[in-house]
Amino acid sequence: MIVAMVWGRGRWRAVHGIAELEALLARLALISTGPHVVGLYPPRFLEPDFRPVNVRTSPSLQLGIGHPVRGFLYWTGPVSSLGYEPELPPWPDGESMIEFDYGGDPLVCGPTLTRVTAGAVRDSALEYAATGERPTRVRWRDDQPAKPRPDQALPASALPARHSGARTDQTSMSCRFPRYG
Repeated sequence: MIVAMVWGRGRWRAVHGIAELEALLARLALISTGPHVVGLYPPRFLEPDFRPVNVRTSPSLQLGIGHPVRGFLYWTGPVSSLGYEPELPPWPDGESMIEFDYGGDPLVCGPTLTRVTAGAVRDSALEYAATGERPTRVRWRDDQPAKPRPDQALPASALPARHSGARTDQTSMSCRFPRYG
């Protein structure tokens, strides 16, 4: 399956297979600027008539990569949710929260969001690229079926925060965006 991969400030490319995605993720994880967010989107993201508003309802996977131990997974679509590994303890109290680069803005993530290992992030990204479905490698905090019924409405709370200075719900995502102005 082809996926669209987005990272940094508007950098994107079509990825044409699992091996190519694995190589790109490995390279991006080593970038010296530190951990950052990568988005994986379905092939229709690459179509000329695709509109950015459609991203919120298109099944996609946001990855926090580049930290040697922890990362995050955020599934977006009609039912959005955070991935986690139940056997993995929360990020220890007293440790610095992990800061991911989100298109040039810092996304500071704490214990709730960083409940996945770097290996689980990579495995989940490869599974999404192979199937286009929410990965099964981790559990998901929504505790709802991966595929919502067509008649289910998209609640406003399921929409991802934008990186333009908006703040996330810190109780559900345990993440902070910078304040501007």
